[in-house]
Amino acid sequence: EGHMLPAVMKGLMLMLAAAVADGACPTFTSPFFNKIDSLTGINGHFISASMSWKRISERTAQFEIWSTWRRKYGWPCPTDSGFQGEDGWPVIGEKLSVVGLSRAADASKDVTIKFYTGDGASYDVEFLITSYSVEEDWVMGVTYITHTYQQPFGSFTPFYPSSYLADPAMGMMQPVHTYPWTAYFAGCCRQWYREGTSPEFYVETKVDLSNHLSSARIVSLPFLSNADENPRPISMCALPVGGKMAQVELTGSTLYWPSDDNRPATFTWTVTGTLDFSVVGPADKNCVVIHVPASSAANGTANYLTVECKMGTSTVQGTYPLLMHDKSKFVPSNRNLFGCSESAACGLNVTLGKFLLPYKFYWHEVGDSNKLEGRYIVASGMTSGALVATGQEGMNFTTSLSMVDNADLPTGSRLISASLAGMFVTGLDVQYLTNEANSDPLAKLPISSVQRDYFSSTALPAGWQVVPDSNFNGANGGAIVQLLVQREKPMGDGSQDLDYSKFAAITDIQLATASQVAYWTSIGYSKLDKNLLDQSQSGEIYIMYKRGSGPPVVDVSATPSSGYVNVTASSQGPGGKVGRVNLYVKFYNESILQRYLLWKPCDRVESSTVLCFSSFYSKASNAYHIEQGPQQCVKLDVVRSKPPVVSTMAAEPYHAMMGKLAEIEFHVQRQDLPLTLTEDFPSMELAAYLTRPGETLEQAKANSTGVLPGLRWVGGDKTTSQLSRINQVEGGFRGFLQWTPSPAQGGWQGFVCLTACIAPSPCSPADAPASDFCSEHCVQVVVDKCIWYLNEEDSFEEIAKKFRTDWLLLWHLNPMTANSAFPAMQRLHDAVTATTNIG
Repeated sequence: EGHMLPAVMKGLMLMLAAAVADGACPTFTSPFFNKIDSLTGINGHFISASMSWKRISERTAQFEIWSTWRRKYGWPCPTDSGFQGEDGWPVIGEKLSVVGLSRAADASKDVTIKFYTGDGASYDVEFLITSYSVEEDWVMGVTYITHTYQQPFGSFTPFYPSSYLADPAMGMMQPVHTYPWTAYFAGCCRQWYREGTSPEFYVETKVDLSNHLSSARIVSLPFLSNADENPRPISMCALPVGGKMAQVELTGSTLYWPSDDNRPATFTWTVTGTLDFSVVGPADKNCVVIHVPASSAANGTANYLTVECKMGTSTVQGTYPLLMHDKSKFVPSNRNLFGCSESAACGLNVTLGKFLLPYKFYWHEVGDSNKLEGRYIVASGMTSGALVATGQEGMNFTTSLSMVDNADLPTGSRLISASLAGMFVTGLDVQYLTNEANSDPLAKLPISSVQRDYFSSTALPAGWQVVPDSNFNGANGGAIVQLLVQREKPMGDGSQDLDYSKFAAITDIQLATASQVAYWTSIGYSKLDKNLLDQSQSGEIYIMYKRGSGPPVVDVSATPSSGYVNVTASSQGPGGKVGRVNLYVKFYNESILQRYLLWKPCDRVESSTVLCFSSFYSKASNAYHIEQGPQQCVKLDVVRSKPPVVSTMAAEPYHAMMGKLAEIEFHVQRQDLPLTLTEDFPSMELAAYLTRPGETLEQAKANSTGVLPGLRWVGGDKTTSQLSRINQVEGGFRGFLQWTPSPAQGGWQGFVCLTACIAPSPCSPADAPASDFCSEHCVQVVVDKCIWYLNEEDSFEEIAKKFRTDWLLLWHLNPMTANSAFPAMQRLHDAVTATTNIG
């Protein structure tokens, strides 16, 4: 026997929905008629849609339409089986044929809304449901339509008058401009629309298969909301459906004119709608921010915006509702949108084998006292996901419990809850204690089959606490059980830790008998491998838990408490003795929604990934009452390592002097983003190359060993061979080149070269070149001829010995340097000059 949490039961019910459906189609009461008797109010069924395409062959395109609709609508229903939802309405995996009106004037007709390819052909539209909400009454899905055109483009015009031919023998070989097909999806009616505006929807795409491998795909949540009193910008992104290689114009929209072939395809964004929307900042990037003007609309008014993204000559559109509320329930001064600004497009490079910085890349949104959930869409160039969430409370997006957590996120990444204040339960353990009853050799008690360690008393590790009254064997004999909980947290402000996985909160706890463990393990739960009924001869019960993306656990109790959810299980031992365990679990109510994205990419990702995320109140009576915080879209690019950059703080050529310590400060800046203040030190190599007149550096390298006696590098302390960190510069280091040219090195000229390297990551490609990890910087150095720098012990006699000459000659060359009766022996360091001419 086992009892599960309501959320888990809900997921299981989804899996069983097909089996329990009664086969009847819904009864169409007035709100669900296909016909629209009045073009005011909430009568339509269309919510949002966006289109894109990719080239299958020279004349064939596959179109992709993501669309969202009212769920409780008069959809054509299979009379033999009905819809498969618990409530009799459609759910994930079912296909719906889009019906409605072709235009508002057809309010007396039932018609199929079609997709038009632009060449006279049209297709009925059927979409596969990928997510839905019962309470909010919406359903979202995707449609794929493949169409072959008679020619790759819609039309063309010659560059030159028809009387001119580039090659009379070839006729059509003269240069021409090509113009794309216009395919569109249109119909009626919108679920919401403002008085005086059209209820019809329309989205289009431009298709030139000779010029593009694919269009872009707009990435956005299917609905948006905003506040009249303080409107927020809206962030959106787009990626080429065909990946990075598709962001090119193959012909430049011309034929037989090769000069513009294979040029980069640039992005251009425009936005229109029922308000004066506009694009903030550059409109030629993958991501943009849309300005929403202040509005005096009444609470609950719905505006629509249509976003158009042009990549080269391929244009795509998306149209979305903007549900207006009179006041925002979110606190704008206390939010972190993955470290992004609301007013600027957001992008980030992630180096293979490096962590996203969790203390920067996290989501934090404060609402009122009601529960929040995160909803998001993840897309790459090749694929786009449906709307998913951090849990399945306000909406449903999967029928598999193993797919509830971290849905659609990039491989190896996950969303976790963690608390800098140590609020959440991060670990569970069980310890067994002894007393006279279970340690007396004369006592007839079984010995644990797994021979656990038992203690008469033991100190708890730091961060662990005992759950009071958690001896589940109290009534059965056997080992004394103590349940322990851990609340681990990052140090300080969290910036000292890169891997937050050890701080990830537990998000669900279940109890399982021995026979149930395999099931819970199969859907992503971990087993705490300690029998709560150890030595009691009443069977086995284990704690199963997971660290998912849902609401975190804040407490576990062994006694009933208000606000706690009961988890229970019972088992039976070989002799028929029954044991039962009750746990009580309290979940965070998430009036503050916070998630850290943990990701250390180790698989090369050729395309960018876009994550669009927003906070929603998890319970809305219908979609009209949906309220969400700012939608933030982030473009993440996984990149190969970049070598550090070395720079020197000296003008070139640097003039050195015999006898004087030449000291050149250099900086090393790591480029393998993201960076911290605790990055590993780069390794350094040093070489010098003498250049002869007319000789290049590369020639000098080929003719030299690279060794220069006396040359070395030191750290910022100028003594040790260890780089020093530059204060408050992430990934920044400093050091000094040091060299005192000897008397034999006057007139030397050449290059001193520093090579800085970082250690390859285990995730780096096996064929990665050294240039991924090392870079060289060379500084030109010239040693002045015939000038010696006077040191503290120098005299003419000492200097003469160094240069194998006579001190009288030096005195003659420097008459003003020595002024005593014994010029040969005078220490020259305190003389009027710092240098001496040695001829």
